[in-house]
Amino acid sequence: MVFLMIRYSKLVALLLVLLVCGLYADLCGQGKLSTDDKRALKYYAEAGAFFRRAQFPEATDVLEKAIDRDQRFVEAYLMSADAYERMRETGKALIMRQRLIDVMPDHPKTIDSYYNVGSILFNNGEYSEAQEYLETFLKIAVDQVANFQQAQHTLLSVEYALTAIASPVDFESTPLPPNVNQFPLQYFPAVTVDESTLIYTARRGLEPYYDEDVYIVKRDSDQHWLLPESISDLINTDNNEGACTISADGRTLIFTSCQGRGGLGSCDLYTSVRRGDTWGAPKNIGAPVNSSAWESQPSLSADGRTLYFSSNRAGGFGKRDIWVTTKGIGGDWQEPINLGDKINTSGDDISPFIHFNSQDLYFSSNGHLGMGGFDLYRSNLTAEKWSLASNLGYPINNHHDQVSLFITAEGTKGYYADEKSENGRIIASDIHEFELAASARIEHSSNFLTGTVSDSETGRPLAAELELYDVNASRLVSKIMSDEVTGEYFVVLTEGQEYAIAINKPGYLFQNLSYDYMEKEGLEPERLDIELDPIAVGAQTVLKNVFFRTNEYELQPKSQAQLDVVVSFLKKNPRVIVEISGHTDNTGQMDYNQELSLNRARSVHDFLINAGIPPRQTSFKGYGSSQPVADNSTEEGRALNRRIQFKVLRL
Repeated sequence: MVFLMIRYSKLVALLLVLLVCGLYADLCGQGKLSTDDKRALKYYAEAGAFFRRAQFPEATDVLEKAIDRDQRFVEAYLMSADAYERMRETGKALIMRQRLIDVMPDHPKTIDSYYNVGSILFNNGEYSEAQEYLETFLKIAVDQVANFQQAQHTLLSVEYALTAIASPVDFESTPLPPNVNQFPLQYFPAVTVDESTLIYTARRGLEPYYDEDVYIVKRDSDQHWLLPESISDLINTDNNEGACTISADGRTLIFTSCQGRGGLGSCDLYTSVRRGDTWGAPKNIGAPVNSSAWESQPSLSADGRTLYFSSNRAGGFGKRDIWVTTKGIGGDWQEPINLGDKINTSGDDISPFIHFNSQDLYFSSNGHLGMGGFDLYRSNLTAEKWSLASNLGYPINNHHDQVSLFITAEGTKGYYADEKSENGRIIASDIHEFELAASARIEHSSNFLTGTVSDSETGRPLAAELELYDVNASRLVSKIMSDEVTGEYFVVLTEGQEYAIAINKPGYLFQNLSYDYMEKEGLEPERLDIELDPIAVGAQTVLKNVFFRTNEYELQPKSQAQLDVVVSFLKKNPRVIVEISGHTDNTGQMDYNQELSLNRARSVHDFLINAGIPPRQTSFKGYGSSQPVADNSTEEGRALNRRIQFKVLRL
């Protein structure tokens, strides 16, 4: 029995030595140790056993004894620093490596500690001290050393940080009221375009096992934030839900869920649509957006038809990259596209936020030059290409992690999660608002047009389609639906654009609006309630986005978007017979105005015929100045009188 116990003890000891040898080869004679002190070597071997069993406090206690025996015992310092790092006690790990550098500055095994100390100091925001250690490392190391390139990158970030601190941007943030920041952790803020509703993710405790949920907060009539409420029992469950995004009209929500919903990967994206005041049951977005990898942190464009998200799927540039997908004609999400190396790095690039103008992207990264940890960056989309990401500067960014940002429609105010951490662990996270520095502001701000769509005869709310066109590019910018319960709609408009808005619903005569913001700055919200006429004899609408030069009747190219809407309507309603009529103001001779109005109506008619509309379905007529709709004594009135009109003659 004793013999068997001795053999068993020897076997356990042998296995333990082999396991420790796999981690620290010096313990097994595979590398020469820097001490000959037998007591120090015994302590070192004992510490190795503790280390392998993950008993790190015991290991560090014994290693301190080894160092007391021999102050120049390099390997003891290194194992102790490693143990502290595994306990996330980076401060103590820093001290151990600095002690090693002090006593053995030129030892070959000390070289990496210069890099490690420099990195820790950089992440602590001690940039000048970090610079000294990193420069020394690069002088004594060779470019084959594993950390050489990373040290070069970190040193460039240190130099950037020192420059940024010397030239800070204007920044002063204010935490949202305690009733909003009532949880231990809250982050990923998202705000509707009218800033009336805030949605964010919150956790009821600091540890990962606490449940994450999505909360919604509304403003009262005095613009004060009310108490947060769970967004919906259909969305929040006993598992984690969060990192959400919401469309400009507040009716489409996309959020992340990582367990319990039968997803395709470790985390998937889900969508829910609000009808009236009720959120629908969430649905998995599915492939090709979701995959067997991790998909999270979505950001929707204003109209809800373009989606940015972060994923660690194959085909990227680093660990986690930012990807984009769009809805196809049938409403299905298309194959995601990587945003490329102007934005994505070999590190983590996460938390995208696309502004309402669909041109400015903000995101978080630890791969670009920055202040340490995750910083916030901005890129601009021009001619279908993203600009090189630019750091938002100090003190918006600092050595703590900045991981979630939201910019309001007008582009002057932002919301973000202010996180505090110790030893790599988040200990607090509150949502703040701030005025955006001039250097970080968008070039073209946005605002919105809102109102309701209803039946002109009954007043019943209608679920109508609103299409927003860039008339100069003849390009569909966005497509949204008014709420089927309330008829409410939100259309986002951006400076530097000229827009046509077409409002369509089967069974009704379309309407169109015109907004010229090419030279306009400082947009204000506008409200317009729209009434649609049922298709009937005598129903008529003005084609507000058909353009001619003064005293000419040739259609301008930017009329294309409007005329395409007319073509679509007539093709969908082949029994409708219409008249295209031209009208002028009373400036000039009556005969001249009559001929000009006729020729303009003919130009529109000819366009429709060339687009495939049967000649029997449309006719044209010129009325000159004989049917004014406004006072010709003002320029505004004359502009209203110069028009092309669309009228139903027969069904």
